Amino acid sequence: MTDRSNELISLIFATKRRMLEKFRQDSYKITPSMLQLETLRFVQEKQQPLMKEVAEFLCITPPSATSLINDLVEDGMILRLTSENDRRSIRITITQKGEGVLENGIKQISQSMAKNIAKLNQDEQEQLILILNKFNQIN
Repeated sequence: MTDRSNELISLIFATKRRMLEKFRQDSYKITPSMLQLETLRFVQEKQQPLMKEVAEFLCITPPSATSLINDLVEDGMILRLTSENDRRSIRITITQKGEGVLENGIKQISQSMAKNIAKLNQDEQEQLILILNKFNQIN
């Protein structure tokens, strides 16, 4: 592994930690975790994904996805939909409550992110977005 790869890995981990710390500080009103919010957003965008798709998207095991979804079901933010043809095929849908929690969570994350982004000048903000977009397009 090159020194650049090690530096990048360290920066990615540090950035994630820093973002989660800021999120916790700035969003004390939000009870769902970032993982739960990411799950709600995926379910909303994908529109009734399979449990397997949720696990794959989040890069977690199916049992971990089941546990995560169970918590969201218990909190009334997600519903399980079973197929009449194949009872093993379970689709997930977001509830009205889940949509409200997601909207509020995204709003608070956006406000927190805006505070951090404001510390960069316009050129740095544009470069950051450009680099992140380019990095996410690399196979």
